[in-house]
Order: sequence, then structure tokens, then C-alpha cells
Amino acid sequence: MKSELKQIRENTWCITGHQLIPVYKTDESHCILLDTGVRGFRDQLEILLLQAGLKPAGIIQTHTHYDHFGSTAYFQEKYGAVVAMPIGEAEISRTLAGIKSHLFVFPIGQLAHDPKYSDIPCRADLLIEEDQTAVTVAGVTFEVLHTPGHAIDHISIVTPDRVCCVGDALFSEPVMAAMKLPYAFDFTKCLDSIESLRGGDWPVMILSHCGIEKPPYDHLIDVNRDRMLAQYREVLSLVDRPMHSVEICDALGEKMGVCPSVPEKAQDLERFLRPYLECMVDRGDLRLVMDHHALCYAPV
Repeated sequence: MKSELKQIRENTWCITGHQLIPVYKTDESHCILLDTGVRGFRDQLEILLLQAGLKPAGIIQTHTHYDHFGSTAYFQEKYGAVVAMPIGEAEISRTLAGIKSHLFVFPIGQLAHDPKYSDIPCRADLLIEEDQTAVTVAGVTFEVLHTPGHAIDHISIVTPDRVCCVGDALFSEPVMAAMKLPYAFDFTKCLDSIESLRGGDWPVMILSHCGIEKPPYDHLIDVNRDRMLAQYREVLSLVDRPMHSVEICDALGEKMGVCPSVPEKAQDLERFLRPYLECMVDRGDLRLVMDHHALCYAPV
């Protein structure tokens, strides 16, 4: 899919393509990026900005997953872009060890040798506190909406033009329908954050994964909530006896037609599944038991 810089509303633009990267123009030669996309898109992103005569003066991160953070440290070092992050995301993205803390199934050596992860470590210049409702970067003030769940301290950002950039707090309907297991670091907080966006009066909403939406947004919120709850029930239905997480992964893969062919895909499946199981234990839908000296999840 061809990428281009497209005007959304007044000074708020967006780099389109397989992923959307919001861009706020501060003047004719500088901009603020809201996330930086996946590392593999770096060269194309930089070329598009330079062709438009823009240099990144600042970056505001919705969260620090590798597909949103691939060029943040690069632009910070090369252009002196001021990087603002939610404090929880800044803590985990500061070092490779911190990144491993939420990519728990990946050995740190594997992360160190994979550029999409090894390029992530970056120190924030500005920290966005948990009760902070606005942040000023390069002289421009943006509204901050706290939407944790998909990531530890995920935020959504509203530009001065009233464009709400939700990162991965919401997914477009086609993207959500294609997801086998929507990811949420904290399932309950993720649902709460989805609901918190209901009734928003922003003229435009940008979803990082291919969505530029207009109000009302309630149908989109319903789609995201209902899909997550449906997959929650789907996973729960698979646990019909004390089962190790690997057994549940196998059952889930067979049920959903997900058959990992390489170790990283298997690691991702386990990482996506674990928050669902943990939520089920917290809600009392499953319980933790020991079976032949192995920790298992069992029906209540």
C-alpha cells in the first residue's frame, strides 16, 4: 500500500499506508509525530517528511510497542526531537531489560539480536504523569486521554485541531474482525478504556491500524468491546479440565486456525493468551491448581 502525507484537519496530517502515523505541523518546516511506526518503515517515513520539508521537532508516544516505537530513538538522536511518553511506558522502554518485562516469553538475548526490539530503548525527555490531562511539546499543547489496557500506560492524544489519535486503544472494524485474539496487557483496563471513549465529540478519530473515523463512534466502540468479550468466552470454553498454558495454546491454535510455524509466532501466541487467562483467574472464571507438579488453569 502506497504511503503519503495526507491532511486530516487544519494542522493535523497523517502518514497513510499499512499503518497510520499522525503528524502535527508546528510550522512550514517542523512537525510533531504521534508515534513513529515500525522500524521497517523508518526510511520511507523519513523520506516522506523530508519531501514535505518537515523535520520532527517532537514525538508523543501513545505507547511503546515495537510497531509504534520503531524510530523514536533514531529521530531523537538525529534531529533532536523532544520525546514525551506516559510515565509507565517510559519506565519499560528505557532499557532492553524493561522491554523484556512485558515481552516475558522472549529471552533477552533474542530481543537484543532482533532490530525491531533492540532499537526501542530510549529515554523520555518529558514524562506524562497518570493524572496529567495535557502535555506541551515544541510549544504546542495536546490533550491527553489515559487509555491503559492494551499497553501498561497507553494514552490517546487530542491535537489542537480536535483530532483524537487513539493509537491502539481502538481498532477499525476490518482489523478487529481479522484479529484471532486481540491483544490486551490488562484485559479489564482495556475494556474500561474502550468504554471511556464512548460519546466523544471529536470531529475526526485516527486509529493507528488503518482507520480514519468520523462520529458517532459508539458502533466502533461496540465492535471492539464485543469482539474482545467474544474471544474471552472462546478461550474460556476451551478450558474443560486442568490445563497447562501450553495445552491451552495448542487448543486455541487448533480452534482458531493458528498454527505457529516458527518459535516467535508461538511466543506471540502465548504472550497474547496469558492476559486472558490471568483475567479469568482474577474474575473467578478459572482457578490455579497444581497437576503433577505443573501449574495449571482449571474450571471453577
